[in-house]
Amino acid sequence: MSLFPHTITRASAGSGKTFALSNRYLVLAHSGEPPERILATTFARKAAGEILDRILIRLAEAASDEDKRQELAGFISGGESLTTSRCRQLLRHFASHLHLLRVGTIDSFFAQVARSFALELGVPLAWRIADTVEDETLRDEAIEAVLAAHDEQDLLRLVNLLTKGDAQRRISGLLRDTVGDLYQVYLDAAPEAWERLPRYQPLSDDDLTQALEELRELPLEGALKSGRDQDYDLALRRDWKELLKKGITKCVLNEQATYKRKAIEPHVQAIYQRLIDHAKAVLLGRTANFTLGAREFLAHFDEQYRRLKHQRRAMLFDDVTRAVMRLAEVSDAEEMAFRMDAQIDHLLLDEFQDTSPAQWTAIRPLAERVVNGS
Repeated sequence: MSLFPHTITRASAGSGKTFALSNRYLVLAHSGEPPERILATTFARKAAGEILDRILIRLAEAASDEDKRQELAGFISGGESLTTSRCRQLLRHFASHLHLLRVGTIDSFFAQVARSFALELGVPLAWRIADTVEDETLRDEAIEAVLAAHDEQDLLRLVNLLTKGDAQRRISGLLRDTVGDLYQVYLDAAPEAWERLPRYQPLSDDDLTQALEELRELPLEGALKSGRDQDYDLALRRDWKELLKKGITKCVLNEQATYKRKAIEPHVQAIYQRLIDHAKAVLLGRTANFTLGAREFLAHFDEQYRRLKHQRRAMLFDDVTRAVMRLAEVSDAEEMAFRMDAQIDHLLLDEFQDTSPAQWTAIRPLAERVVNGS
C-alpha cells in the first residue's frame, strides 16, 4: 500500500479542507519529499498565503511548544516520530528555501510554465499580466480595428444580424456587450456549435395577411374578444416576442383550452397555432442570425485583440491558462520538469470545484503523471 494514497476531500466551506491540505503537505515534507516536488495550488492569493502561513506557523509553534508539537504529531503518520528537533529542522529548511516552495495560485503556476516555454507557446518575451483598465482599452481598440478593417456594407450586414431587429441600439454598446457576453463562449465553443439552432419556415406575406384577417374576423364576445383584439394588435405590429407572452396566444401555446374561464374553440386554436408557428420561426431565425453574426464578429475581434496584446506584451491569466493548455496537449512531461528545474511528484489542489475546463485541461497531464507514477 502506498504511504501517500490519492485522496479526495469533499466538505462544505469552513469545514477544514485547507487544514487537511496543510496536513498532507507536512506529512510529505516530514517524510523527506523535497519541497520543489510538491505543488499545492488554490485559486486566490489570499488563500494561497493562508496555506503557506499555516504550514510555517504550525511548524514554528510545534518547535517551541510541546502541546502544539504533540497536536501536530497526531496529524502526521508514517515515518519517524515528529520530534522538536525535526520541527526545527523542517522550519529552517522551509525558511531558507522559500523560493523553492510551490505553494501558490494555479494561475501563478501556469505563469511559471508559460515563461519557461515562451518560444514554443508563441507568447511575447517578457510578457506581463494586463490590469483591468488596460484590458478594457485593448478591447475597445480591437473593436475599432475591426470596424476600420471592413467596408460599410459588410458592417451594416453584421450589425443587422447582431441587433436582432432592434434598430435603436447604439453600435458601440452593441459590440461591447457582444464581446463582454460572448467572447469567453467563443473561445470555449467549437465552430459548429454556433450553427446548432434549428430554423423553421415562416408564413409567406400573403399567408400571414390571411391569418391576421381570419383572426380579426373571428366572431368572439366578452373576454375572448378583448383578448383577441390585443393579440391582433401585437401581431399587426410584428411584436412576436410580446405576443407569445400573454393573452389567448399564451394559453394556446401552453395547450390550455380556456382563456379567463372561456372555452377556446378548436377553429380559434388553429388560427392561433399558425401565428404561433410563424412567431417561433421569426424569433428563432433572428436568434440564429445573431449567433452566426456574433461568431463572425468575435472571430474578427479575436484576431485584432490578440495582435494588440502581442504588440503590448500584455496577457491575461486566461491567456496564460490557454497557452499552457495547448502546451499540455503536445508537450512531454519530462521536458516540462527539465525546464522548471524539478519534477512534480505530489499535486495538492485546493477548492478543486472552482477549476475551469481550461485549467483542468492544462493541469491534467501533470495529474495523470502523478497518479500513474505512484
